[in-house]
Amino acid sequence: MTKNHSIIVLILATCLPLAAAQKESEPNNTPNEADPLPLKGSLQAEISALEDRDYYYFVNTSPQRDLARIRVTGATRKFFPLLDILNSEKHALASANSLNKKNIVLTVPLVKNGQIFMGVSSTNSSGERLRGSAGTYSIGIEMLSAYDNHEPNESFAGFSPLEEPVIKANLMDDIDVDFYRFKYDGRLRDRMELVCKPNDDFRPELSLYDQGRNLIKTVKQTVPGKKVRIEFTAKPGSFYYVCVDSLNSLDEKEQAAGGDYTLSYKSLKAYDKREPDNDFFSAGIITPGEMISGNILDEADADYNRVELPKDHFYVYFYLENESDTLRPALDVYDARKIRLKSFVNERNGKDLEGYLTLTPERSYYFAVDAVNQHGNRQRASHGAYSLTVYINTVDDFSEWE
Repeated sequence: MTKNHSIIVLILATCLPLAAAQKESEPNNTPNEADPLPLKGSLQAEISALEDRDYYYFVNTSPQRDLARIRVTGATRKFFPLLDILNSEKHALASANSLNKKNIVLTVPLVKNGQIFMGVSSTNSSGERLRGSAGTYSIGIEMLSAYDNHEPNESFAGFSPLEEPVIKANLMDDIDVDFYRFKYDGRLRDRMELVCKPNDDFRPELSLYDQGRNLIKTVKQTVPGKKVRIEFTAKPGSFYYVCVDSLNSLDEKEQAAGGDYTLSYKSLKAYDKREPDNDFFSAGIITPGEMISGNILDEADADYNRVELPKDHFYVYFYLENESDTLRPALDVYDARKIRLKSFVNERNGKDLEGYLTLTPERSYYFAVDAVNQHGNRQRASHGAYSLTVYINTVDDFSEWE
């Protein structure tokens, strides 16, 4: 998820006071002759002729990638400064003039130890460079310390550990992207909730990866300032990577707005009290007539239950009450040899399931609760809570329980 572009934010602002100014050192008419621009204070300079141009350079010594704000003041009704920003290769990044009689403020991103060049010249009242104006100006630069406490974390390899269930961070601009990693330490598989809530009006994109860095899910927000949420099943002892990014109105990264956000994750404790009961060997015992509660977490989950039929009890009736709007329940009945005898399925969301069987007494049987999708198969199956009761009788009559 590397971005190979940059953003330049242009702000036209009124003049703000700067610290005591130093003076430029001529000649500085080319990038190779550029004067160093101090981090504190400003430089006082002059465009003395139509063809005059002053160059400056600055190196980011911040411990992280950061935003630099460059301000040029001194515009008058007859003098119109022009500011050009060049990257370390001396290629143009941005340009801004002062034709609105206001001072120039440009905000640019700078990588650690990154260098930029700034060229100041002038235009005429029509914005033409060939017939510029003359006058004095001042130029200053300010590092905004816009990075958060979790930086640098712009890749899988450079992830920041999620050591708290809730953290605060920010995306500086459309280049910034934040990677995190956390470990699920629960004893049982569980549903977990991951939420990114922006505190500013940007559109977050939230992505979740497994410990092999394979994408599990991505959620994009279409409304600026609204949160995004991912619910997933976590495996005990597994690591997960989280990526927070931002999008523009076209669902693209370029020129996407950044801002502050809150990232949180928590266990939903969705597993039932009978877990682990995911196979024949861990099956829980059901007493006939007793209602048990369960929860299918996902397509990999199944709840196995064992029923003992006493003497002369040939007839079995079960009732599964759906306690979820999403679960499409399925139930398989197996004999003691683990051979499937019959399957029951309801492919409708939130609907109950019931069934009748005639079985051989004095034997064990397994009732395995599962889930299906809208097509009746187990791939990408539904999930949700339920309750199950198994009734037995010596005669084929269950009217008193129906």
